[in-house]
This record gives sequence, structure tokens and C-alpha cells, in this order.
Amino acid sequence: MSSLDKSQRLVKGERIVYIGLLTSLLLTILKGIGGIIGHSGALIADAIHSLSDFLSDILVLIGLRVAERPVDETHPYGHGRIETIATFILGIILGMVGFGIAYKSVVAIISGSKYDPSLIALLISLASIISKEILYRYTIKVSIRINSQALKANAWHHRSDALSSVAVFIGIAGARLNPAWWILDPLAAVAVALLIIKVSADICWGAMSDLADTAVNKETRSHIEEAVCSVAGVLGLHGLKSRHVGNEIFVDIHIEVSPRISVTEGHYIASLAREAVLRQIHNIGDVHIHIEQEGSDPNKISKTASDEIIEKNIYQTAKSVDGIMGLHGLKIRTHGKDICLEVDIEVDPYLQVIQGHELAKKFRQKLLQLPNIKEVMVHVDVYNG
Repeated sequence: MSSLDKSQRLVKGERIVYIGLLTSLLLTILKGIGGIIGHSGALIADAIHSLSDFLSDILVLIGLRVAERPVDETHPYGHGRIETIATFILGIILGMVGFGIAYKSVVAIISGSKYDPSLIALLISLASIISKEILYRYTIKVSIRINSQALKANAWHHRSDALSSVAVFIGIAGARLNPAWWILDPLAAVAVALLIIKVSADICWGAMSDLADTAVNKETRSHIEEAVCSVAGVLGLHGLKSRHVGNEIFVDIHIEVSPRISVTEGHYIASLAREAVLRQIHNIGDVHIHIEQEGSDPNKISKTASDEIIEKNIYQTAKSVDGIMGLHGLKIRTHGKDICLEVDIEVDPYLQVIQGHELAKKFRQKLLQLPNIKEVMVHVDVYNG
């Protein structure tokens, strides 16, 4: 999970993309020249694959830059979808490369095309394997660090180039050891092509899911619910909606609060709930919280503090104080985690005023011992039977 701000994310993402771009350009040139000089059709095909890596690096660079633009009137949720679109395009390119390698390999097997590659072709393919595998590992690490699906797709593009170079290396090495083993090259290439196509399908499916506003997974949803319900004053939640926009998650939630609290208190609880989600869940772009009174949803999923439970504790406390004959006018207000009470106690009408206030004081002290009770105001009234 990424905890970087947008500027840091852009710097780290661009740095690895530039490294990949220069590496892919250099390998394209070396493979192309090496394939021609070294008489290796496989290496020439691999040069085309490296060229697709070069083009994908440019796409990722554009995607990263545009995706980090701030929100505006025409893009209220930011420009993250552009990165998702870039990811989808990369997946398509990867798939096309995979099908291209498979097609050329099958044609080579059917036609019986044979090549007599030289040592320079073998060395260039080995250099491609090493450089592209290092680049894959570095890129995938950065993609996880900054949580970029486009960069992750590009990392797999580097891995596919490394794997195709493995096939080329095996084919060239086999042909140099024994000309009769020339078929090793196209067979290995077909196996690599199938792997590339599988990776392409996974990348495209993930990008399509984001474009289709797919919600977060069950684990992330559960973490969001826990974060909201951990806030005192939130009596339940429902209508949780989420969607991905690039590398960020946008959430809408309806929370239930006591109908007795003020609008200001309700908005304060909502702000605490929003802060809890932003603090506890990574990659949250924004959280919109709507306030509703308790009981507005018959299927609410949780309850952290109920007025009914508070009332029950208050009445049980009143029974433990001799002289209190009844209660009325109970008011419960919450402010963050703090609970404030106001209540009238009913006493014997013939009780002295000083005795009535002593009962009120004793009752107040006991109420303050209850969880989260921070303030209590007790009024004395006569018992009317």
C-alpha cells in the first residue's frame, strides 16, 4: 500500500519509466542489429518485442503525468481513469505481442525455417534476459510502492521481454550446438507466448473492472466499516458504495446517529468517521458521509453505542440510590466519544431540599462512573405517583 503524496508518487514512477524507456530503446537497436549481423530471425522478432516495450513506456509516462493532475470542474474525481485506460492499452499491446510471437513460431515450425545464428546473437539475447529481469524486479517493486496498475502492467511487459529472450537464447544455443535442434526456438517461443497472453488477459480484466466501477473487495469493505463504526456516536451504517478511480478509492456511506443530537453534533461525528477512514485505509481518494437518524435502515449492520443501552444503565443506577422514586426528562447528547446527560429525578415531596440535592449529587457521581459519561446535569422534581 502506498502512503506517498501525489508528487512523490509521480517522481518515483517517472524515474523507473525513464530507465525502462532507455533500456528498451537500447535493446531494440542492439537486437535489431544483432539479429541482422548474427543471422537470427528470432532475435529480430525479439527486437520488435523490445520496441513494444519502448512504446508502452511512453504510454505509462503519459498516463502517470495525466493521472496526477488535480481535480477540476470536468473531472471531479480526478484524472486517475486515464491511468486505467493506459493500463488497458498496455494489456492489449502485450496480448498482441504474445499472439504475434505464437503466430511466427508456429509458422516457423510448419515451414521448417532454419537459421544459423552466430555467437553475437547469443550474447545479445543473454544481455537482454539479465537487463530485462532486473528491470522487471525494480519496476514491480516501485509499482507496489506507489500503487500504480499501469506501472505494474509495464513491469510484466519487461518480464515478457525477458522470457521471450530466454526462448531466443535457448533457440540460438540449441541451433549452435546442433543444427537439428532448431525447433527448440519456436517451441519455447510458443510456451512464452501463452504466458504473455495470460498476463495480458489479467491486466485487461483488472483495468476493465476499474472502468466498470467495480467495488472494493470484501476485506477492504470490512476495514472501511470497522473504521466508521469505531467512532463514538455512529449507531450504524448502510448504503456503503465504493469505486476505483486509478489508484484511488472513492467511498459513499450513510451513517446513523441519535435523533436527539443537533445537526452540528451530527456533522462532527461524520467528520470523525471520515477522518477515521482516511487514516486507517490507504489509497482513499475521498469519503462522502451522509447523516441519517437511527433506525432509518432496517438492515443496519452494526451498532457501537445505543441510547437504549445507555438508558438501561441510567435506570439501573437510579435503582441503586435509595430515595430516587422515578426519572423523567432524560436527554442524551453525544460529542465525539463523550456522552452528556440531563435528567430529572423524582423524590418524596416531603423530602427536605438539602436531602433532595444530596440524592442528586450521589446519583450524578454514580452516573459519571459509567463508560464515556463526561457530563451529567441532574434536576430534582417531586414524585407524583
